[in-house]
Order: sequence, then structure tokens, then C-alpha cells
Amino acid sequence: MSSIEALPKSVDYSEPLGVLPSGTENFNVTCYANNGSSFTQNQQILVDLNNVGYLDPSSLSIRYKLTLNLPLTAANNTLGIVGAPVYTPIIRLDTLFNSNVVESINNFNSVATALTNLNMSISDKMGNQAAYGYYAQVYPGGATLGSLSLDTSISNENTDGLTIQTTAAMTAVSTISYFLSAPLPCCLSNAEKLVPLNGTNIRLQFTLDSISNISPVNAVANCGTQISGTTATAQVAFTGYTISNFEVVYNQIQFPPQIERQILSLPKIRIKTSSYATGLATIPSGISGTTNLVYNLRYASIKAMLLLLGSSSASSANKLMDSIDITSGNGSYNMQVNGVYYPQNPLSTANNRSGILMELRRAMRNMYTGNSSMAINNNEWLYTDAAITSVAALTNTKVNIPGKFIVGVNTEKMDTPALFTGISSQNSPITAIINIGTATVNSYSPILMLYYDGIIEIDTLTKQVNYIY
Repeated sequence: MSSIEALPKSVDYSEPLGVLPSGTENFNVTCYANNGSSFTQNQQILVDLNNVGYLDPSSLSIRYKLTLNLPLTAANNTLGIVGAPVYTPIIRLDTLFNSNVVESINNFNSVATALTNLNMSISDKMGNQAAYGYYAQVYPGGATLGSLSLDTSISNENTDGLTIQTTAAMTAVSTISYFLSAPLPCCLSNAEKLVPLNGTNIRLQFTLDSISNISPVNAVANCGTQISGTTATAQVAFTGYTISNFEVVYNQIQFPPQIERQILSLPKIRIKTSSYATGLATIPSGISGTTNLVYNLRYASIKAMLLLLGSSSASSANKLMDSIDITSGNGSYNMQVNGVYYPQNPLSTANNRSGILMELRRAMRNMYTGNSSMAINNNEWLYTDAAITSVAALTNTKVNIPGKFIVGVNTEKMDTPALFTGISSQNSPITAIINIGTATVNSYSPILMLYYDGIIEIDTLTKQVNYIY
């Protein structure tokens, strides 16, 4: 066969250079909550996007002011917010098109915290400490706030959670505020093309979590050790929080009329996207042998499955933001979808624990790509059920050193631009199979997190939206 010679791209000067249509504009848009100006635990924040132009998915983010209520405490107590603090107050995210819910991400704070650990390196998280809320501070105590000093003695551990340590007894109730901002992972931000806003009436609905779920109360072992020059005696909880100045921010692209007419001449607009779904199960303490956890999640194209092994025990400082090896290094994990096992050979914690970490990278599709970063160090990966044996155990998880033993399975057939490249659940539930060789000490609430394909289908005439997944 004869080969066809082609100019290298670097010297192919005949390649046409495209230009944007004249009149194209890009506006940075800020949308505010339409149901209030300040919000607290167990409330909802409703934000309607503009009804003009096109949403640039890569620009979607949130920003707000978080005010924490500090209680009366003794000297040398620590207070904390678990996970990625910017996401931690949000327990659920709903996306609505024309008043119809098309996407619901339950345990959104656990999902978003996992994504920060699986898509960002330590240096990435350090570069976003202020925005994400990764603070470690010394609080002088007393009747007034006084000045706060930042602790940088163990910088690498200042990339999980928010921790304040008092150096004197708190004699009056006070508050402390943080200004937080981060991207918003959902079907809108994962869309592969601009999302039309004209006539689609998109609303984002944020449900806030209880303070008891996001601010731990524990003995000294769970306090963390990142505050230099101080000794913690107990971990106490913030008494409440308030979110104000909540904003959804994005770039809004607007085209000239002739381009708009050309786009709307299509009978239907289909946009490929992806999103996340979760299911929750429970494992009591004292369990051994094979445990099957059934999750009623049914999707046509599942690209990856992740088990977030959070504990409901007092020995776990971060609760559902933790992920701990339930098998204590003496068992295995795998999934079953429509009668097929993924992977075919169970992931063994007894034979090759590090192999599970590589499978997690494969599930995140970053084993051989430029995006090969994860923020999981050895201490965080090696947490086991047997180690967190009691409320006062020194080997317990901590706010600034959470458990990150996340089990991931890649289920994408091929990494291509084609539609629906993952496996189908064939309208059947998904089973996580955990072989536990050593009886569990603690109770757990494992979350199955799915990464799946979806299609946003918009009828240009009626403006009706159909979300296919």
C-alpha cells in the first residue's frame, strides 16, 4: 500500500483559520438566590439562571460567605468542618429544567469532596486553600474574637477540613466568617457544548445539611495535630452556621441574530454530558464474611463506580466524608451489574492493597493522561476498620487527616467521543460485594457513587427539555 504524505501540523500554513462571528459577546453573569438572603442548616437555596444566551459549562461556580457560630468552650479545644469545607454544607444538589427535576445528587458534599481528592493534587489544593476553606487557625479565645493566626507548620495536612484551636477558654459566644468559592460539579458543568438558556428556565436547588453532620464532636485522638505549639484536649462542634451572599457565577455567551437563527433552525439540540449519582447502604458492627450491598441505581451508560466507605461510628471524625477499609486488610471488593462482575477478579486488600489505588486511578481515567493527580497520601490510604477501635484511639481518622481508602472500578468500554460509552445496568440494581475476613469493629454507611453519561435534549420549538441517562 502506498502511504499518503502530509505536512506536519506545525508547518501546514494552508489550514483555515476560523473566526468568531462578529457580534459575539461573553458576559460574566452572577445569579443570586431568589428565596432569601441568608440561609442556615436544613434549608434550601434556590437560584434561577438567566434566560438569555448560552452557558459556558467550564465556567460554572458558586461563591458565598460562611459564618460559623463558636460555642463557649474550654481552653485548647478544637472545632472543625469536615471534608472540602466549600461543599460540606450542601447535602443535595437538584437541577431543574422548566420546573422538572432532571438531576439529583444526594450526599453532594461527599461526592464533591471525593472529586477534589481524586482530581486535584496536594499542590492544587494548597493553591486553592482560601477558596475551598482549608484553614488551620489558632483562636485566642476570650470574650472577643481577637486576631487569628494561621498555622503552616504542616502545610501538606492543611488541605483537608477546616480546623480552629482555642488557646484560652471561650467566655462569650462569637462567630467567625469565611469567603468560599469553587466550581460546581453537575450535568451543566460537565456538558461538552454550550447549554442554551433562552427559554429553558434552569434552576439550581441546594439543600443544606445539619451542623451535626459536618462539625464533629470527639475525644482528643480525632483533633488533628496541625496546630503548632498547642495541645488539644477535645474536639467540640460549632453550634450552627449561616450562608449569605450566595451566588452562582458563569460565563454567558451571546451570538448575533443570524447565528441564533441558524442554531434554532435545528429541530432538536442534543448535548452530551455526564454527572454523578449516589446510593446509600449500611453495614453494622461485628459483621464478617461476604456482604452484598444492593443499590437501586439504574443507568444506561455507567463509566465508573466508586465506593465511599464512610463510617457512622464515633471513632470516625469525618463520618460520610471518610472512606475506610472495612476489611482491615483481610478481604476484597468488587461490583456486580446485570450478572457481570467488575472487575472479574475481586480487588484484594490482603494480596495487593496498592493495586486498588491503581484501579482507582483507572476509574478516574487518569492513569496515562496528563491529569494523573490525586490528593491521597499514605496515612489517608492506610486507614482500616481495625485501627479506629474506640472514640479515644490515637489511630482514628482526623479532620485534617481523613480516611481516603476509596474503591474505584472503571466500567467505560472505550474512552472515545461516542455517546454512551459505559456499561448499562439493564434496568437492574447494582450490587457491591465485600468479602470481610476480619469482623468489623465499627458500623458503616457505604455510598456507591456512579459516574454516568447523559444527554440534554432540547426541543427548539417548544423549549421542552428531556434528560436521557
